[in-house]
Amino acid sequence: MRTVVGLFDRFEDAQQAVRALLDANFTKEDINLIASDANGDFKRYIDANPQGEGQNVADGAATGAGVGAVLGGLGGLLLGLGVLAIPGIGPVLAAGPIASALIGAGAGAVTGGVVGALVDLGIPEEHAKAYAEGIRRGGTLVTVRTPDNQSDQAVQILERFHPVDINRQMQSWQSSGGQDIRENAQTMGMTDTTTDRDENFQPMNVSEEETDRASNIPVTGADQTMDIPVVEEEMNIGKRQVETGGVRVEKNVREEPVEEDVELRHEHVNVERRPVNRDATDEDMNTFKEGSMEFTETDEEVVAEKRPKVVEEVHIDKDVDTETQTVRDTLHKEEVNVQRTGKGDFQRFDQNFRNHFQTTFGSQGMDYNDYMPAYQYGYNLATDSRFNNYDWNGIEPEARVAWERRYGQGTWDRVRDAVHYAWDTTRG
Repeated sequence: MRTVVGLFDRFEDAQQAVRALLDANFTKEDINLIASDANGDFKRYIDANPQGEGQNVADGAATGAGVGAVLGGLGGLLLGLGVLAIPGIGPVLAAGPIASALIGAGAGAVTGGVVGALVDLGIPEEHAKAYAEGIRRGGTLVTVRTPDNQSDQAVQILERFHPVDINRQMQSWQSSGGQDIRENAQTMGMTDTTTDRDENFQPMNVSEEETDRASNIPVTGADQTMDIPVVEEEMNIGKRQVETGGVRVEKNVREEPVEEDVELRHEHVNVERRPVNRDATDEDMNTFKEGSMEFTETDEEVVAEKRPKVVEEVHIDKDVDTETQTVRDTLHKEEVNVQRTGKGDFQRFDQNFRNHFQTTFGSQGMDYNDYMPAYQYGYNLATDSRFNNYDWNGIEPEARVAWERRYGQGTWDRVRDAVHYAWDTTRG
């Protein structure tokens, strides 16, 4: 599940966003709305209309018919409509399941119940505090809990009604108020600030996995130490077999008529009686007895026999060719550039620079103030974002030219060690 969040300057924009979500079949059990009630208009209407009807019971009341129509319509859209006071934020109008959570956490809650309720919805605490500050300054917050496959649709709906760019707004608050909005909301001033719009802003889309990951970042004490993971992609290349073609061998049996002439022999017994007149011989007398003799006739007939006989072999083998294929892709690697900010940071290194001066140049009879511009110069180079990816050897030629252009030819060799030391010390 994901929680999609949008902060709106105008209550009417937020109300239209809620209607659009419901029209898109998002359920009211998953939609929340929290709006500032700094002027008390919402509370006065709800007190006068405990049933949430769409008309004000008192003509000319401070809330007016417009507020009545707005809240009456909203009460028909979302669950649980009510106004309550949040410590550090002030009176707010809450609608949706979050209203019950705020009522339970409202009295005496640290930094107000809004932050805790938003964190329970899966919003990282730092962003929850920013949204709470946006509500305190007069904004209206809409959240919708969606399945993963509907979160993009929810984002597109909220975008149609001009949500605030929360990142830009945080920077604006910090620069105008002089305080980090991530601190306890109770410590912040109550000066109203007009929020900026960004037509290209995408409402926050927070998954449960992202929430778990954010909650594992240690934030301790006033220093707010943080472990920042640095991610890079790696590529594993393997091989797999894919079928690209082949040979199919089929055997079919066909009939082929054959014809051959065969000479056949047939026997016939012929009986012929011939008259004879001669004296009987001894041989004739041996046959002069009763008996019988048989003579057989034979014929030849065709006998055809078929035998399978191998007359050909089809030999099949495979030739294997190899080729080298170059795989080209782009891997993403995160780089963390640490840049020191603030004019007062130079003072943190002042004692280090003084100690280096005494050790390196003290015997020359010079004063530290004579070399302080060199240390300042090295410090400025180390904190200039243009040189984040340089080492000393890469930057020294350019640094020398700039120094001698300002302080004269031949002066670099005298201050080089001081500039180099400040560069290394500042960059850690």
